[in-house]
This record gives sequence, structure tokens and C-alpha cells, in this order.
Amino acid sequence: MGRFKEKKSSGIPKISTASLPDIMFILLCFFMVSTTMRETTLIVKIRLPQASEVQKLANELRSVKGVRHGALSMTSTGKDIE
Repeated sequence: MGRFKEKKSSGIPKISTASLPDIMFILLCFFMVSTTMRETTLIVKIRLPQASEVQKLANELRSVKGVRHGALSMTSTGKDIE
């Protein structure tokens, strides 16, 4: 029979990373559950536009003829969208 050679240890054993996604998911869930949301007052006030009357806009089909040098050319077919 042949002689077997002993494997020399490389020093530091390899760390398995197969369970790393599971650990990261558990940590993510833990921090999401344990974190409290703070209520803050807004520094910037938002003013939404107000409408005094409502107008119905014409629904027309439009087709794009072409785009050249960043300019868009459109034409109207005259038909309403239903």
C-alpha cells in the first residue's frame, strides 16, 4: 500500500459564510422592531396649490413624430380618448 501524506494545517481555519444572510435578516428584523420613530415638527411649511374652479381638459390622442437635439415634435390626431 502507498503511504499517506499528512495534510499540513494552514494555521487559520476558514469561516463558513453560508448562514450570513440568515444572521443579517435576523439583525435587520431586530433593529426594525426595537427602533422607535420620533415625531418631529416640520421646519418648512408646505403650501399646496388651491383651485377655484374645475375645467375638463380635452383628451386627444397625440403621436410623437421625432426627437432631434432634445426637442420633441408632437401632432394631434383630433380623436378623443374614451
